[in-house]
Amino acid sequence: MWHAEVLEREMSEDTLPKLLRRNYKKYGDHKVAMRQKNFGVWNEYTWKDYYENVKYFALGLISLGLEPGDKVCIIGDNDPQWHWADLATQAVGSTPVGIFTDCVPTEVKYVAENSESKFAVARDQEQVDKFLALRAELPNLKKVIYWDPAGLWGYDDPLLIPFDEILDLGKKRDELYPDTFEQLVEKGGKDDIAFLAYTSGTTGLPKGALVSQYNLVTIGENWHRASNFSDKDQYVAMGPMAWVAEHWFGESIALREGMVVNFPEAPETVQTDLREIAPQLFIAGPRGWEGYASRIQALITDSGILNRMFYKLFLPVGYKTSEQRRRYQLSMFWKALWGLSHLAVFRPLTDKLGLLKLKSPMNAGGLLAVDVFRYLCALGIDMKQGYGLSEGGWLTFHRSEVKFETVGQAMPGVQTRITDEGEIVVKGSVVSDGYWKNAEATKEKFEYGWFHTGDAGYVDEDGHLVIIDRLADLVSLPEGGKFSPGYLESRLRFSPYIDNAMVMGGEDKPYIVALVSVNFDNVSRWAESKRIVYTTLVDLSQKPEIYELIKRDIERLNRSLPAMTRIKKFSNLYKELDADEAELTRTGKLRRGYAATQYGDLLDVMYSAKDEFGIEAEVKYRDGKKGTVKTSMRIVSVD
Repeated sequence: MWHAEVLEREMSEDTLPKLLRRNYKKYGDHKVAMRQKNFGVWNEYTWKDYYENVKYFALGLISLGLEPGDKVCIIGDNDPQWHWADLATQAVGSTPVGIFTDCVPTEVKYVAENSESKFAVARDQEQVDKFLALRAELPNLKKVIYWDPAGLWGYDDPLLIPFDEILDLGKKRDELYPDTFEQLVEKGGKDDIAFLAYTSGTTGLPKGALVSQYNLVTIGENWHRASNFSDKDQYVAMGPMAWVAEHWFGESIALREGMVVNFPEAPETVQTDLREIAPQLFIAGPRGWEGYASRIQALITDSGILNRMFYKLFLPVGYKTSEQRRRYQLSMFWKALWGLSHLAVFRPLTDKLGLLKLKSPMNAGGLLAVDVFRYLCALGIDMKQGYGLSEGGWLTFHRSEVKFETVGQAMPGVQTRITDEGEIVVKGSVVSDGYWKNAEATKEKFEYGWFHTGDAGYVDEDGHLVIIDRLADLVSLPEGGKFSPGYLESRLRFSPYIDNAMVMGGEDKPYIVALVSVNFDNVSRWAESKRIVYTTLVDLSQKPEIYELIKRDIERLNRSLPAMTRIKKFSNLYKELDADEAELTRTGKLRRGYAATQYGDLLDVMYSAKDEFGIEAEVKYRDGKKGTVKTSMRIVSVD
């Protein structure tokens, strides 16, 4: 049994900068700490490089006037510079604030203004331009530091300063005051705020969760005790650093274990880069793993007849042996059959995706649908699932026993209980200290040390936590009882032809309906194979053949559901659900209330006898331009 007091006693390095210093002293320039691909070449940084870049950047920030308690917002891709700036800010006693790269200027303004950030660290011209446009509205902002100069050579603005120039300032300060950085690191303590993590804001404006050094260091220590990782293992950093889970893995765990953190070159090269590294540790959110499941199914669909035949032959073997492996009941016969199927089908598939050497492929950031979980395990990807929140930290984890329908057992020092209303509340060393500048929300959510997660669930007989849905999202049925729209949506996304979905119903509604956003890549390939002519996503989504394609998947789902929770009607959306239009959060979660309002007229028609709905809507394109879409959407009944 693990106890929080034992963990605390054994954590001599109680901050992330202290863990970095430990690794620097242990490994120096003899071991790689980071590796980033640029122009097809992997550039390596040793632990000495890592430490010195953090050191000089911290001293450079002090030279610019950064003081303990100040806030520094950081926006950009997950690059080494993000980590250097993050840990440097922590070392000074200041607090880094993460902003997602796809945030529009109004969202950037809200976070920078609410956090009272005095400095901003941005990757490139795109992110720098957001701050330049907001400069009059952010009077506290002293400097914007950028690390990728491409496109910025012609800028001559006193607000801007290159990342390398900060490093040079730090080196000069180190020459004058050589012991300053060591003193700063030593001064840091477990109660320091390590990161201001803004929540996804599914029901309102995002709130800044105060994540302490103790929260993060404890998470790294918990992982060390729960897993079999070491400094010989590789981690590929693919999530945005504004997402708190990337801090858990890319910093807390990587620093605790001394693992190599690898950074892909670009979104377009991720698959190739992942395959080259073949990491032992890799995390993604539910949408990421759903994407992998869809991609695998699309690869099989596009493969030759022999490959499809072997896949259909051996997939049941994968399901059978996955269940036996999970229960430690794999007989010699099934072990031999699994070896054959793995060699013939599953190994080439997982190798192509770069997932062959994974020890613990992790799902984080939301509940993974059981269908997807089972499917990936059947392919030999031994998935594990955890449960965590920006405010609550990493709370549960599948350790020795994996149960598809659960998110594992409580981590060391974490207590969970279920309220009379069915809400999960948690308490422990990984739970944050509350919200920045929001005493009312802190009082409401953090009651006597217990954090109210807002999620509905229960603990099973083995101590595994089962998540049902957001408590506020559970919907009453006319016949009594409730259903989870999120559960149905995740089951729908298992289809390679469905990118996203919004399921609606209610006590005053006679049946359940769904709005479906089709997966354009997979559906377009299917349409081309059937010689279906189309022009755009709008045109493709409304084709009768596509409605039949989606209908078959909804009917397949319905057969596994109780009659009262089956989807009776659906319509294909003419567009993707989009975070830029506030339909999704920046972490991909559905903002149900807002989306229901946006599509309110369509939803009303779906509860009528009409089978068509004409729509004229404004859409925002990725370049910022706006346009108008006119189309007629079909409403299809499902058996």
